[in-house]
Amino acid sequence: MQRRPTPRFLIGVLALAVASGIVGCSSDESSSGAVEAGEISRLLAELPTPEFGADTAVLVMVGNLAEVSRLASVAVPAADDAAGVEAWLAAIDAAPVSNPLGFPPLMFNLDDAEDAQEWQDTIGWSPLEATWFAMAQYIPDSSTVFRTTVDDARLTAALGPAVDGIHRIGGDEDYERVDPKPTAFSPVADPLRFARRDGLLLMSQSTPLATAWVGAEHSPVSTVTPSLESIAAPLDAAGVHAALVMARIEGMAADGIDAIGIGVGVADDAATPVGLVVYHVASDGEPDAVAADVERLLDGSSEVDGRSWRDVFATADVTVVDETVVLTVTFADVADARGFPLRVLFGDQLTGYRIID
Repeated sequence: MQRRPTPRFLIGVLALAVASGIVGCSSDESSSGAVEAGEISRLLAELPTPEFGADTAVLVMVGNLAEVSRLASVAVPAADDAAGVEAWLAAIDAAPVSNPLGFPPLMFNLDDAEDAQEWQDTIGWSPLEATWFAMAQYIPDSSTVFRTTVDDARLTAALGPAVDGIHRIGGDEDYERVDPKPTAFSPVADPLRFARRDGLLLMSQSTPLATAWVGAEHSPVSTVTPSLESIAAPLDAAGVHAALVMARIEGMAADGIDAIGIGVGVADDAATPVGLVVYHVASDGEPDAVAADVERLLDGSSEVDGRSWRDVFATADVTVVDETVVLTVTFADVADARGFPLRVLFGDQLTGYRIID
C-alpha cells in the first residue's frame, strides 16, 4: 500500500518546543541510574532505519529515564501506583537539571497516572520500566528502542502471540488506521509493532523495520547517517542524560555543518547542569571556521529574552575534536538548563540556522 506521512514527527517536536516556552502560541538490563559511557552510540546502532533520500531529515531523541529520576530525587513508581505516578511526574517536572527535554510526559504521552495505566493494560509494559531510550523520527516512519527488562510472556499476555518475533497492535497493515481513537502510546492512532531482544524493546510503525531488527539485520541509523556517530561520541564522553541528535536538516550544510547534537548532563558535583552543542563539520567545511562562527554567535544575545549569551552562560568553551566542534556551557542560572536543547534549536539558534521563524 502507499505509505502515508503522519504528523507524529511535528507533533512530538513542536509539542516539546511549545511546552518549553520556545515557540509561542495562543545487554545490560540493570536498573541503575548511573550514566553509562557510550550508551548513546550503542542505542544509535540499535535504531533501525528505513531507506530514504539523501535530503531526509533525521531526528533522534535520547534519554536516560533512570538518571532523570535520580536527579529529581524520586523513585520510579509502578504503572498501577496512581499516587506514585503523579508524584513522580511532579518531581521530575520541577527539576530543570534532571529533565531538560520534558520526557516522559511529552515524549511518550505519559501525562498522568491514567496514561501509565493505559500503557500497562494494553501493552503489558510502560516506559516507567525503561532506563534508556532512543526515539528516531523520519517521516513517515518512527522507531523507539527502550532498554528494559520486560519479557516476552508479558507482551504475549497483553498483545497475543508474536508472529515472526513481532507483536502487533492496531491492525495488520502498516500505517493504516483501523481504530481512529488516539491512545497514550499512539496519539495519532497509528498501528504499532513491538519486538524484543538483548534487553531491548523496539516500538516501530514499520513491520519490515521490526522484522529486520529482530534478526539483527537492520540498517542502524548511525550507519546510514555516519555523522550521527561522530556527534554521539562527545555527548557520551560528557555523560549527558538527555540529547537531541539531528542530521540532514535543510540549511545545515550552508553553514558548514551537516549534523548537530544538543545535550544536557551534570558536572562531577551531580548538581551543576552542563550543556553541550556538538556540530559535525560537513565534508566541504573547515572545523576552525565553524569554531570561529560559534564564537561569534556567543558574542550575540538571546532572541528569546534579549540577554547576552555571556550573561546566560557562566562558562562557554569551544573546542575542535576531529571532525566536530564542541560548545560546552554551564549556566549562570540553573533554570536555564530547562529546555536548553529545544531553546538552542528552535528559539535562539546557536546552531547558526533556523528551523522555525
